[in-house]
Amino acid sequence: MDFLKLLKIYIDYPLQIKNVAWQTTRYWLWGWTHELTIKKWNPFRLLILASIFIILPVSCGTSTTTKIRDAKPTNHQVSAFDSATRIRLIVTQSYYDDWSVDSIEALSLPFETVACRLLQNAGYSLVSSDSNRYDLVVKIEVIGRAMSDMYGRNLRGSLSAPPPYEKLYTGALLEGVILLEMSEVPTYNKKFMVFLSPPDRIDPIEDKNLVRFKREWGRHPYDAPFWTAFNDSRGFITAILETLYYVRGIGPLITTLEDEDPYVRTASLMILRQVTHKYFGYEPEEWRQWWGQNKTTYR
Repeated sequence: MDFLKLLKIYIDYPLQIKNVAWQTTRYWLWGWTHELTIKKWNPFRLLILASIFIILPVSCGTSTTTKIRDAKPTNHQVSAFDSATRIRLIVTQSYYDDWSVDSIEALSLPFETVACRLLQNAGYSLVSSDSNRYDLVVKIEVIGRAMSDMYGRNLRGSLSAPPPYEKLYTGALLEGVILLEMSEVPTYNKKFMVFLSPPDRIDPIEDKNLVRFKREWGRHPYDAPFWTAFNDSRGFITAILETLYYVRGIGPLITTLEDEDPYVRTASLMILRQVTHKYFGYEPEEWRQWWGQNKTTYR
């Protein structure tokens, strides 16, 4: 484990300390318990494990998929960001093997593609990254980690299957921040984090060829479920939609119901229902009709 990288997470994302501490400790304990399977158990070790697994979930929570909610922008920020017309979008993403500093090459998720589409749906015009004519800078900074675990025969966790054991990348950590930067306006940031912990076991499959295929598929860090984390309804997509709602109101959310991506449509509908307490479906015309009659009540 690279403790410098772990320390960076604690410093850069203070609001995530509780959740990351629990997830990291549990991930470390899996490796410890796997190692102990080939050693002699004693009451002292069992007492330590039982205490940690009972106390930490109570104090830190047990959710394996976490989203950090940030404060809403101030009225001054909202007024400034809403008045912008031209946006410069900057996206940086880095991926690593577990908690090491070894980067995963040739891996890129469509953060920029989705962000461009949603920003344009909200009425903004995008300029090139080297342009000097812009009103607002939107930065998206992402770090992903492929999380692994040890599995025995039939793709079961090493605690429930005999050796030999094999390392498979079956989990993923995807975290980042969306920054809105404008001259003479305080920077607004919206953080997000999705942690998909490696399962204790993978569903057994009768087809031996398919089992071999799944083993081969999970051997490389880029096989980790990054796409599942990206499309998670509590991750990046919801974070950027909430940011646009804070700045430009309900209108862009209704427009996004016609987006080509079903995950974007689902996240937009979820936010609309949370904000309005109305439970219409995916049909945008139904929302537009209601919105036309209630614009003075909602932003």
